[in-house]
Amino acid sequence: MSSVVAPANAAAPFADPTGGVAAGRAIFVPSIAICVDLGMPLLLLLLSFLVLGHRRRAAAARATAPQCTVGKVSLCVLDVTPPSVLEEAEEKSHPGFITRFAAWVQGQRSSLRGVAAAQASAAEVERRLGDAAVVAADDLLATLKTAETGLSAEEAAVRLAQHGPNRMKSAPPPSSLSIVMAAIIQPFNLLLVGVAVLTISPPNSDWRTFTLIMVLLIIAIVVRLYEEFQNVVSAAALLVHSSANTRVRRAARVSAWSLGGGPFEGSDEQATVNVDTMDLLSAVSSGDALRQAGTSFTVERVDLCEVVPGDVVELAAGDLLPGDVRLLADNSLHVGESALTGEPMPVHKEAMACSSKTAVLEHANLCFAGTYVASGTATAVVLSTGDSTFIASIARALAARPELNAFDRAIRRIVYLFILFIVVMVPIVIGLNGWTTGDYHAAAVFGLAVAVGLTPQMLPMIVTTNLARGAALMRKARTVVRRLDAVQSLGAMDILCTDKTGTLTIDTVTLVTHADPQLRTSQEVFRLAFANSFFQASPVNPMDQGIRSFAEANAEANQLGAAEVAAWVKVDEVPFDFQRRRLSVVLRAAGDAKAKPMLICKGALEEMLALCDHEDCAGTVAALDDASRARILAAGNTMNEEGLRVLGVATRTFTKAQDSYGVQDEDGMLFKGFLAFLDPLKESAGDAVRDLAAKGVAVKVLTGDSAAVARRICRSLGIDATHCVEGGELAKADDATLAELVNRCSIFAKVAPQQKAAVVAALQASDHVVGFLGDGTNDALALRKADVGVSVDSGTDVAKEAAGIVLLEKDLGVLSAGVTYGRITYGNTIKYIKFASSSSFGNTFSILASAAWLPFTPVAPIQVLLLNLLYNISQMAIPWDTMDPSFLMKPKRWSAKFLGLYMLIVGPISSIFDICTYLTLWYYYGLVTEDDGPAFQSGWFIESLLTQTFIVHLLRTERWPFLQSRAAWPLQLSSFSTMAAGIAICYIPGLSGAFQLTHVPPSFYGFLTAIIACYCLMVQFIKFCYIRVFNAWL
Repeated sequence: MSSVVAPANAAAPFADPTGGVAAGRAIFVPSIAICVDLGMPLLLLLLSFLVLGHRRRAAAARATAPQCTVGKVSLCVLDVTPPSVLEEAEEKSHPGFITRFAAWVQGQRSSLRGVAAAQASAAEVERRLGDAAVVAADDLLATLKTAETGLSAEEAAVRLAQHGPNRMKSAPPPSSLSIVMAAIIQPFNLLLVGVAVLTISPPNSDWRTFTLIMVLLIIAIVVRLYEEFQNVVSAAALLVHSSANTRVRRAARVSAWSLGGGPFEGSDEQATVNVDTMDLLSAVSSGDALRQAGTSFTVERVDLCEVVPGDVVELAAGDLLPGDVRLLADNSLHVGESALTGEPMPVHKEAMACSSKTAVLEHANLCFAGTYVASGTATAVVLSTGDSTFIASIARALAARPELNAFDRAIRRIVYLFILFIVVMVPIVIGLNGWTTGDYHAAAVFGLAVAVGLTPQMLPMIVTTNLARGAALMRKARTVVRRLDAVQSLGAMDILCTDKTGTLTIDTVTLVTHADPQLRTSQEVFRLAFANSFFQASPVNPMDQGIRSFAEANAEANQLGAAEVAAWVKVDEVPFDFQRRRLSVVLRAAGDAKAKPMLICKGALEEMLALCDHEDCAGTVAALDDASRARILAAGNTMNEEGLRVLGVATRTFTKAQDSYGVQDEDGMLFKGFLAFLDPLKESAGDAVRDLAAKGVAVKVLTGDSAAVARRICRSLGIDATHCVEGGELAKADDATLAELVNRCSIFAKVAPQQKAAVVAALQASDHVVGFLGDGTNDALALRKADVGVSVDSGTDVAKEAAGIVLLEKDLGVLSAGVTYGRITYGNTIKYIKFASSSSFGNTFSILASAAWLPFTPVAPIQVLLLNLLYNISQMAIPWDTMDPSFLMKPKRWSAKFLGLYMLIVGPISSIFDICTYLTLWYYYGLVTEDDGPAFQSGWFIESLLTQTFIVHLLRTERWPFLQSRAAWPLQLSSFSTMAAGIAICYIPGLSGAFQLTHVPPSFYGFLTAIIACYCLMVQFIKFCYIRVFNAWL
């Protein structure tokens, strides 16, 4: 017997070879240990039952109080939080000195990264941008060696090679060397090295044990390396960014029409359409308008990564800024700078040069990478790209880690719990073992081996593998995961906020009515609407697409549209924004430079009527009095209630031309009539809404449409349409009223972008995990605010950048499947954590009892390491396991506060049967002396491995294992193969000797079968009680 395991020391108090004092303890210590192991879970369950019963009764009493209800919905929250060994607050999850130490370490790392140099670089970037803001545009273009017509394709290619791709340098994929080093330099591996060093330290050097420990260490590293390389490959394939592009001018001369922004006044030739009307409409419907021949550039869509300094770009609502830019021309431009300033409201920008230098963010003619166009249009020249941008300089100066989300915080707290457990328990094990054996050197070796066994080495790998597998499953469902942690967040979601267009409806808007104020079909209303749609430079919205599709499908409308294009020249535009909810173009008759300009406005009916003072009654202009307004609004409401989306069309003719036109000119207009659109419901929408409701996810609709349309759609789908609130009411609500509204209402109509984000924030403040599904620029703020932002591949660039998940198909059914995958990911991760924690706690109790009783250790250090390795290998198949259907029906939120209680209730049960095994080996087989150590250790090794591995099948489900719930075949194969391998090692001559194991009598397997059976029944009983008390298992 190795001196490391069973040292000969006559002074040891329990070293009597006949059992002596140890025999006297063989009744007292096991009895006390079993009482504690059995009494602790039952006592905790009883206390929890009493506390939770009191809380539930109090919550029920509050729920029945009159002041706790609003309408039909109770505002009381059932507080069923169980007592916990961990504080909920994050700042209480670890001692203050750890926080200060971590901050100091981060400061040292920041210094090593060269933060001072980065701050100097940021100052240089600000100076350069400030200089660009104050110089004349022509001088700036000359400095950049470019022109308003942009760079040629050849020059752009040269600059791309010179400056590199337009992207900030982010953390590159880890190199092979870094992965290898990370796998080797692990705290758990360092513990193994410590154990190995102690085994060869004088006076009891044991090189055989040292060699075996190093072999186990190499095996553990190889297993980790394999999984890490697999995860890197999976992450590289799954963490993809949807491609974003921008419109860039390329210096060239074209012979006919080129893509751009419609025929503008002031060109050398007046508009003469020499292309087939259907071709023209097809080009327009693709998202670009046409620019007249004679210009010296084309407009191309270029990937953002290919934009270079000196490029001239054309910007419109929804575009991401391709870099830091100086504006050359603008039209009602508003830019969202929340990524830089934190301010949610878009900032007005204008092209005129600044007269003096101010703070770089205060220059109205500068826009920055990382921001987006909220509304309006502009032409700009790119000043800097990639790492030369302002936002890149800020990132370098801060050199800060990203904020931890709920998922990361929960994992970190779990790690703290394990560390605390090790720090407390291992010294006790070393002290007791050293006292009983008299050899503190061997006790230290054993204690470090126990520390290795208590640590969840596989936790990082299991978590990453689970997330990567969840992302892979979601990709099969036509879903792209841009951030791995978004997979779990989707499973935790209990409220989904979504727009209705394209999600609940098919997103193919059809124009069904174009009528005058008296609801008579009017070709003039269609002609005006088509002109507004065709000449606008803003991105095409579904209604514009509906107008154009109507023209393509209708011969008469086709001719009217072609006539409108030929009849007008565009003068100016007042772009769409989500506050005004309308768009205007200013046109004049082609071929007549003195013709009076006419503004054609198309937008939301109610807002349009507020700006009109007359109506067109069959060619007669009549004053728009209160009765007429009421009549028009009633007609619009009737169409809304039929599920139609209604817009108004109005005009204003100016007596003379103006230098520019703006929002102030959208007043005193003549109301021309209605446009009504139909967007039919998706066939799958109703089933998806019901499926989400069955999974505990409530759907709330946030739309810019009228309340009547939203109600009609929601009723058809089974969404509660009883309570609806409009943006105007939200704007007047204080915090308390807003909290009441967001919990009571399922429909939010006519909401602005900031209000969508406010609704999400209010729901989060009410302790909900909120998902937001949106694809427009107006959704970007809410997408960033939500716990999980979901966009679609056809959405705007800024929406996709703000989202953690991108759907390749805008369908709630796809999202519902993603919710299931997210919950499977959570379930399989929490399985390992709870398995490992309860097993470690139980083993520690067993070892403490043995240290106070046995004259030798119940398991050798090398056996602890082997046991830990085999168990971890068996758990590698957990990511491929299934979950019970009942588990998938409720949202699953990450929290570490239940873990301590679970560990204290479930963990000691295994210790009861470990001690029963000790008693069987001691009394029945007479293994009471140091010479009997290998046989005793072999018996407990087999029992511990089999119970620890087999019990996974009971702990993985709240139902009866094998009968009602069966593990996936990879987990069954890995667990039963591990048990067979552990038993086989005891019978293979070379391996059994290396691990200080020996075969056990055949009769022992009879006892072992009985012990395992009793253990399973006891766990089922505790599981039944736990579920009755806490209404949950995993």
